[in-house]
Amino acid sequence: MSELLDTKQKILDAARVLFAAHGFDGTSVRDIANTAEVNVASVNYHFHSKEKLFFSVIDDCYAQSEAEIELLASKYVKLEELSVAIFRYFILNEDLVLNHFKMLTSTHGDLYFSKLVGVDKHSGPPGHQAIVRAIQKEVAGNLSQEDLHWAVTTIYSHIGHTSIINSCFLKHRPEVPFSKMEDLEKFLRRLVNAILIELKSKA
Repeated sequence: MSELLDTKQKILDAARVLFAAHGFDGTSVRDIANTAEVNVASVNYHFHSKEKLFFSVIDDCYAQSEAEIELLASKYVKLEELSVAIFRYFILNEDLVLNHFKMLTSTHGDLYFSKLVGVDKHSGPPGHQAIVRAIQKEVAGNLSQEDLHWAVTTIYSHIGHTSIINSCFLKHRPEVPFSKMEDLEKFLRRLVNAILIELKSKA
């Protein structure tokens, strides 16, 4: 990685942690520069404004997860195995996932989404196209866009919700019933197979 790209990534990584922890208004460009161990001029050079940096961090989080999930999709062809692999990726990269989620659900995250209206960008969560392809390979026949959207949304929502709840709560509370990783993966497998049965019955 070149020095310029290395500096840019250091800024993105520092900004992701600070924006998630303190929000847009609670984070200054100087805070980000100090955490990244670069000068303020470097932040301004690469991103021009704090708002552009905030949006760039969200794009970077998306791109990282998208790339990793596409790699998983090249290894796991079956929908069930791919879904579990994505879940494990989310668990292993909980800081990235949680920080991305916190930024997206913030006030400035809402502004980010408003700027995407009419733009062909991030039309779904990272890796959703890999899930779409896995479904289409396993379900013979034509699926309506409604059924496909329902399936992808249901699977991804379960993966996202369960991984975030695990990171924030379950892993610290082993006394909670069915909170072990094998239980969480088992429930995900059941959900995926139930969805496939439903889709195959309609295809």
